Amino acid sequence: MRLLLCTDTHGRLRELNTLAAEHEADAILHAGDVGLYLDLANLSTRELQLRVKHAHLPHTVVDPARIASLSRPRLEALVHEHGLVGDFRELVEGAWALSVPTYVVWGNHEEGEAVQALRSGQVSAPNLFIVDENNIHELAGGAAYIGGLGGNCVPARLFSEEPAMAGGKVSMNAAQMTALKTAWDQLDPDAYRIFLTHVSPARELVMNLFVAQLLPDLCISGHMGAPRPISYNYYGLGTRSALDAAWTRELNEDTILRKALREHRDFAAMLGVKREQGRLVLKQGVPYGFTKKVWFLNLPDANMGGGLLDLDFETRRIRTELWCSCRFRAGHAGKDAR
Repeated sequence: MRLLLCTDTHGRLRELNTLAAEHEADAILHAGDVGLYLDLANLSTRELQLRVKHAHLPHTVVDPARIASLSRPRLEALVHEHGLVGDFRELVEGAWALSVPTYVVWGNHEEGEAVQALRSGQVSAPNLFIVDENNIHELAGGAAYIGGLGGNCVPARLFSEEPAMAGGKVSMNAAQMTALKTAWDQLDPDAYRIFLTHVSPARELVMNLFVAQLLPDLCISGHMGAPRPISYNYYGLGTRSALDAAWTRELNEDTILRKALREHRDFAAMLGVKREQGRLVLKQGVPYGFTKKVWFLNLPDANMGGGLLDLDFETRRIRTELWCSCRFRAGHAGKDAR
């Protein structure tokens, strides 16, 4: 089975069919910032500015330096005139269809109402499958599983009753993480388990702690906007004791996270954290399986690169391919090479 790996399409969903055909993919895994937009009225002015900014329109159309000063009507006009709202609405309305099964988590830049509509089943499309705490998907009759969570991971918002989804800024919450952990624990441990997330765990300690408890075989993320794919395993980056010390230090230096975990002990316990002599520590240190077993892939935005994952379930072997297309930099001055 061949899986196309991508992230941050920001609405350019028709391109997924082109990429799937080009690489003969059987399915697609999408790590968020899909471009889930149904109604621009639900987006903040700031989100509209970002839609225009990241479209890289010609200077003759809009001066990048003036985007922040544009009125909302002008921003909406630019979004409509240049198709920046993306292909999602036409997808769910049946104007076009995805050619292969496509499994997505939402990103931190989506329309919250569209995310909720997709999660609840109010809107749907053939071959489009949301991945969240209520939807873990099996591949090849249970030989592999795809689970995950979308949105940003912000310690200050973790314990809101509902995931934050207002104005186009979307994040996850602790209840979703706890529910996913419960469902994940029921999966066949001999299956190949893929965790799909928008946020790179390496940039958010809560996500690293969470992945350390899930112990997936592969963790795929996006969000970073780096022009190059990143592949890593913590066993190759340092010792478990050094990682334990780094995580413990961060647990106690991040005042927002420390306060949240002290107040929500059940969630802290789920993350493998306890309070000891007035400090937060890892109950049993960094799990050995985390450093040895879990492989991380962070993908560049779709317009700059992506990847392939080949799974051979008979031989239980995998093959990966990652690519990018970006300008390189020469010398220490940091000027683009021409």
